[in-house]
Amino acid sequence: MPISARVEPRHLSALEQSARLNARIGWIRLPIVFAFGGMIVGLADSGLGLGWLALMLLIERATTWIRLRLAAGEQRLRQPYMIAIAVISAMWVAASLLLWSANTEVARMAGVVCLLITALAGIVGGHKDPRVSVLLLAPPLGAFFVLLTLHLIAHAPPLAAFLGIVATIGACISVVTCAVVLHTSDRNLMRKNEELEQVSRALAESKAFLEETTAVAKVGGWRFDPVTQLVEWSPETRRILELDEGVRPNLQLGLSLYAAEAQPVIIKALRDSLQSDAPWVRELPLALPSGARKWVRVTGKGVSVDGAKVIIGAFQDITERVRLEEELLQAQKLEAIGRLTGGVAHDFNNVLTAILSSAELLENAPEQRTAQLGAAIAKAATRAGDLTTKLLAYSRRQVLHPSALDLNVAVEEAIVLLTPMLNDTIAIKRALHPAPLWAMADPAQLANAILNLAINAADAMPKGGVLHFATTLDTQGRARLDVTDTGIGMTPELTAKIFDPFFTTKGAGLGTGLGLSMVHGFVNQSGGAIEVDSTPGQGARFTLTFPPSDAAPVTRVEAHEHAQIETHTRILLVDDDDLVRAALTRVLCEHGFSVAAAATPMQRWSKSAQANLIWPSSMLHLAPTCPAQNSRTTSSSMRRT
Repeated sequence: MPISARVEPRHLSALEQSARLNARIGWIRLPIVFAFGGMIVGLADSGLGLGWLALMLLIERATTWIRLRLAAGEQRLRQPYMIAIAVISAMWVAASLLLWSANTEVARMAGVVCLLITALAGIVGGHKDPRVSVLLLAPPLGAFFVLLTLHLIAHAPPLAAFLGIVATIGACISVVTCAVVLHTSDRNLMRKNEELEQVSRALAESKAFLEETTAVAKVGGWRFDPVTQLVEWSPETRRILELDEGVRPNLQLGLSLYAAEAQPVIIKALRDSLQSDAPWVRELPLALPSGARKWVRVTGKGVSVDGAKVIIGAFQDITERVRLEEELLQAQKLEAIGRLTGGVAHDFNNVLTAILSSAELLENAPEQRTAQLGAAIAKAATRAGDLTTKLLAYSRRQVLHPSALDLNVAVEEAIVLLTPMLNDTIAIKRALHPAPLWAMADPAQLANAILNLAINAADAMPKGGVLHFATTLDTQGRARLDVTDTGIGMTPELTAKIFDPFFTTKGAGLGTGLGLSMVHGFVNQSGGAIEVDSTPGQGARFTLTFPPSDAAPVTRVEAHEHAQIETHTRILLVDDDDLVRAALTRVLCEHGFSVAAAATPMQRWSKSAQANLIWPSSMLHLAPTCPAQNSRTTSSSMRRT
């Protein structure tokens, strides 16, 4: 999950901050403007007072508009704003001069107050930018000093005038000092605010980074207070538990999210944490309200906070890891069963070969009863041979004859065979790849696998449904076959067992439990893969993938004439199983052949030399279990003899 970029706010310049501040306190200036306008009208000149008031209101309105636009970032208004500030300052000086010109004590006092208020506005409204402060302070303070100095010189004794002038200078210096101190304090405060913003930004970035990394690792945090019984969860823990931020968790809610068998385990772990500070780790299943089942790794530890015991810990989603472990365990189990069944089937197949060979001899006996017994034995052995074939298919040890085939054609041929086998309540649909879909597989075994899947799907739809075949190319370019039904579906526990040999949900006598295991073995032995996706009540989908083939299938030519073998031919028979070797020897001798039998590679060569066999008029038989190198060595040696 990528870390989202944060859009930083634009930092305002000092002039823009001053404009924004003066715009905010605009409601204070208007009453003052009306008050002094009224004083000018009443104490000095009504015409000039009304003119000053109208002009001042117009200037204030224009300045307010400039302030707002400048604070919004329109840099082109910086100079007009400075000019407007200078004009406003001059207008207040003009107001004080108009009042002073009335030459009355009240008017002169009003003029002084006007200048002092303008200076105060310079202190408050100009502390963000010294230039604004100078424009608002210099003209009124200058007028204040000049007017009072001239008045003192004209009307006061020399000593009193001198002391008054000194006091006036002190007042001006005090005003300027206040402005400087306020500006310095504001700059320090701004610097601290910037540092605080940097710390807050770094903290927010660290928090976002931590949340991103915990989301990737699927690790959250939790905290439990035994006194209040409240639980705190980090955002990732809430995501794992599928709970919104508005949900306020407590112990009861937290326990209800665990599976029933896990609740006593977590309760005991919490109790142990209150008695010991030792950390603990538990891997437990969740049963969430949405129906989802997850596995989590919960760690916890009791700690003391302000003298009270609380429990803190981590919460990790390990559902994927548990799933992979279960798949690995299932694969190892199937592999172990496959090796066992393959070995048993191979040895049993050797015994059946001897039985079938002897049964064929009995079938050819002149006595009718003996022939009937031989036929019965042969039939039973043949049925047992079918079982070994399925076991060998599951264990991936059957002999396959893979060739390039069109998966679309294989499906069409299987549907032709299926149509009369299924009842009318089951509809067969297909969605085949528009082009030939070449795959490498054994045609006979593929047809058998498709029929097996289709028959199982039909059994899962006793009341009818839809059986759908689809062929596509997967993302890796492999040929893919999907067999989907709308049957009763399977639970996850049942899905995990369907490929086990002898596992079946059918009644007694209705299935051997080897059908799907045989399909599984065939597909894997062919270099492909088989997957199943099923939900109770929503049917099942089996997906088979096979290695691709770029070549078109080669047409097989059926032999119309069987090769004739002369009965005087001498045959070298090599097989490491005593029963098979003895049975085949008897059958061949019964048909008039001369047989030299051997059990090991060394015996093969010595027997062939002793029998003085002539190659290639003689025949060579090697058991399928003989190593390939020994087979080639024996054959080459005989060719050189």
